[in-house]
Amino acid sequence: MVKHLSFGLAIAAILAWAVAPANAAIIALYDFEAGGGGNTFDDSDAGLFSVDTEPNTLATRLASTTVDGGGANNIFNGAHSGSDSGPPVSNWGNGGLTEANANVVSFTVTPNPGFSVTYDSLSAFHGSYNGTGKFKMTYAIGAGADVEALPATAHTVGQPTPLTKVTEDFVDFTTSEPVTWKIHIFEANDNNTGHRIDDITINGTVSAATGPLTHNIAAARRARIRDNGRNTVEVNGNAFVGDSSNNADNRMLYFFDLSSITGGPLSTVQGDGTLSVQISSQQASPDIGDFFDLHVVDDNNVGWTVPGSDPTWNHLSKSGGTLWKDSTGADLTTTDTNVQTPGTLNGGLGAPGDGYAMLLDTVNQAGYAGGQTISWTIPAAVLQDMIDGVNAGFLIRTRDEGNFGRLQLAANSAQLSFVTDEAPSAIPEPLTMLAVGLSIGGLGGYVRKRTR
Repeated sequence: MVKHLSFGLAIAAILAWAVAPANAAIIALYDFEAGGGGNTFDDSDAGLFSVDTEPNTLATRLASTTVDGGGANNIFNGAHSGSDSGPPVSNWGNGGLTEANANVVSFTVTPNPGFSVTYDSLSAFHGSYNGTGKFKMTYAIGAGADVEALPATAHTVGQPTPLTKVTEDFVDFTTSEPVTWKIHIFEANDNNTGHRIDDITINGTVSAATGPLTHNIAAARRARIRDNGRNTVEVNGNAFVGDSSNNADNRMLYFFDLSSITGGPLSTVQGDGTLSVQISSQQASPDIGDFFDLHVVDDNNVGWTVPGSDPTWNHLSKSGGTLWKDSTGADLTTTDTNVQTPGTLNGGLGAPGDGYAMLLDTVNQAGYAGGQTISWTIPAAVLQDMIDGVNAGFLIRTRDEGNFGRLQLAANSAQLSFVTDEAPSAIPEPLTMLAVGLSIGGLGGYVRKRTR
């Protein structure tokens, strides 16, 4: 008996390793039941949001710049029935004349970090109030090209004819990247009421990703500090101007939200990352004396914000009266904020060597021009600490040794890029598990023999 039990345990161990968790799910569902009215794809209309309950993906609201309710019609219409959810259904006008110039309604599905989706099928109900019309659906993975998922399909004509359900079992594909889905409408002979759609559904399976995951994250918070403006702060400023011959010390703060990666199955950084910002314009010719220095902000300054009542550099911190800290946690020295001193930062912040930030990388501005991108290297250890420990953000500081040439950065273009993967697993390799199982089986036989 023990022998059989041991063999069963060995097989169970192997199966536990072999079966990866995956959940069949409705990835996106637009049933229009909460539609509040209106003739446009308004951002705030609850009826345009997906009602799926999949926790590990996010489906955006339906969006369109070319489709409306048709004439003065409401996008949400109760005249048709026959769908799974029943009325209201969506009423779309302004269908393109041909498939090539079809008008489009779109939405994007993004898996949570550490997860991937295997898409396998879709369905929708469709019809027309008056006349004919067609629609089709496509998808694009990341920045890739559109792929047809549902071929052009003609509407059922006439009201109150029930809508017709169409289901498409397309070729499965798996990705951890965002996928943009598009509903193309065209060939409606009545542009006011030519397309009625309901219960747009995307089906698939969500599972923990098993390979490297690339992150491209936009800045969640930023602030520009201008030395030549007595250290005034521009919250989320859209332009970061380099120095101009007076040894000014302009700086830019960035915070990237990495909280969704923390504790995930793919949260171990693989290799160095980059911080990239686009150059919006160039003045004169930056030379070998012009630099952009990238620093990581010291952990003692985590949670910096910009208090509206006191927009000075030394109070750019967790609360209005809190000063910036050095690496020991002590307040940085405060000076008269009304005195402008070239080459320093008024309000107490001098050189980064004072301890509020640590230099990571330097880029010489010479040779760069408008339209190009500047990138700094972020060591893997720094990124890992920001994911697992304290994330206080980055600071870019400009340095000019007297030359007037400078670059202007589009501060809202900043992107942090890096790759994560699974940490080394403590789970034994499959052959090891097999050996352990067989060993248990042998031990069981030995115990049985000894007890006879």
